[in-house]
Amino acid sequence: MRFRTGLAAALLLVLPLAGCARGGDGNDGVATASTAKPNASASASNAPRNPKDDQEAFLKYAQCMRDHGIPMDDPNMEGGGISMTIPEGTDRTKVDAANEACKQYMPNGGQPQKLDPAEQEKLRKFAQCMREHGIDNFPDPQEDGGMMIDGDKLGIDPQSQQFKDAENACDQYRPKPPAAATAARRPSSTPRRGRLGMSNRRRRGRAGRVVFGVAAVAAVGAAAAAGFGLPDKGGNADGAHSTLPPKTAKVARQTLVDTQNESGTLGHGDTRTLNGRGNGTLTEVPAVGATVQRGQAIYRVDNTPVVLLYGTLPSYRNLAVGDEGPDVKQLEQNLAALGYTGFTVDEKYSASTATAVKKWQGDLGLTKTGSVEAGRVVYALGAVRVNEHKAEVGDQAGSAILAYTNTAPVVSVDLEVAQQRLAKTGSAVTVKLPDGKSVPAKITTVQTVIQPAQGNSPAETKYRATITPDDPKAFDGLDQMTVTVGFTAGKKENVLSVPVQALLALAEGGYGVQVVENGATKIVAVQLGLFAAGKVEVSGDGIAEGTVVGMPG
Repeated sequence: MRFRTGLAAALLLVLPLAGCARGGDGNDGVATASTAKPNASASASNAPRNPKDDQEAFLKYAQCMRDHGIPMDDPNMEGGGISMTIPEGTDRTKVDAANEACKQYMPNGGQPQKLDPAEQEKLRKFAQCMREHGIDNFPDPQEDGGMMIDGDKLGIDPQSQQFKDAENACDQYRPKPPAAATAARRPSSTPRRGRLGMSNRRRRGRAGRVVFGVAAVAAVGAAAAAGFGLPDKGGNADGAHSTLPPKTAKVARQTLVDTQNESGTLGHGDTRTLNGRGNGTLTEVPAVGATVQRGQAIYRVDNTPVVLLYGTLPSYRNLAVGDEGPDVKQLEQNLAALGYTGFTVDEKYSASTATAVKKWQGDLGLTKTGSVEAGRVVYALGAVRVNEHKAEVGDQAGSAILAYTNTAPVVSVDLEVAQQRLAKTGSAVTVKLPDGKSVPAKITTVQTVIQPAQGNSPAETKYRATITPDDPKAFDGLDQMTVTVGFTAGKKENVLSVPVQALLALAEGGYGVQVVENGATKIVAVQLGLFAAGKVEVSGDGIAEGTVVGMPG
């Protein structure tokens, strides 16, 4: 392989940060986005966010990027800073698309916060000073305080003595990082292996990463914001080398399960409003919390029952002998379920159907007409639970009567469009209750929910998954509580896997691993499969269970 040193040549992502830092030489040898703790001089309008909130946001962002096929590690949060990595060689178009879908999880939605004017002025003076000391192409900071350095345009090795002399001469203008951020990037006395498989001993030189202002860089195709060696385009899977990696791992055969936890609400599901039809006075409404089943009165008008039946079609017309259609069959199915017989369940309303209807009407105390008025029945998917009264006894029955829900408790989870892969009807999930108990369950329905725009907030589209427990009694007595739902997005059994950190981006495209054998190493191309829990499914020539692969230090 050929190696080079230089600064980032490609800028893909600008991440919102809250400080500035210059670190030591403990670089990982990968494209990196890095943050530091909030700078003490930040203005009141840019007050620091809660670090835990930012960490959670970065974790969700990294998971979303992986969900979109980008092999991004979880953020490194040691020492108060946050650094995130994408392997060199990752397709820029795919990263752009993934970032567009995932930036919603970033602090500020992926928009950088600005430095105060004093810090911005210091950065401008630093850039001017660097140019005055011979670094002619050193760039000015951007308006948001970020400093984006293109290694191909810089024209000088940042590890050269000339560059270091210029840095030292201009140090007075460089914003100083918080102590914790500096400690997190303190140079190590031991050479570290880069994430892309190169030993520091094989690099032409080493230099610390430099991150200025409140914007950091995630770059693909070159090392980000510092001069350290990565494979040039001439690098590829090739013969054996004698340099051994600082750490190794073995290819394992295992079952990979890609899981993701989301918050849900345990309750009785969506509320539906039941509207009365026709004239008359409301004379009875079931109590709130009451359960109404098939064949029972869901309310009474002029002291006659309006009956609940089960089905998906609404009652939209009067039915009598000679009528045909799926609504006729739905009525006959309910009559049969209630014990009325003597007719064929089909789509024809026959004289035999009318005879059964008369028997049913007699049992309800209604006039035996043999026909069914549209307003006499109400269809629902099953038994209902009265959730709220919309009208009182004595009101006219032509308006909203009551609101109802499912009778059995269910869990509802709203998922982002980017999480559509989780929303599969019939998929098994695990519901963790507040007391720590885990309940096996399944996704029973998935609905597309469009939330209209409100004020300055645009309209949103989400997927609402309704989840029911495998044991119908598991949620008995529980209502209106937040639970955690564990989704399984993918599962592969008996596959070969390596830690994600073992992957190398190959110059010719795709990925490989550094195989260690008999005191030597070689790069072997691999095909990737499922990513899960820090592991990735791999296959390729010479890759077998127990094969030893290189890992970063």
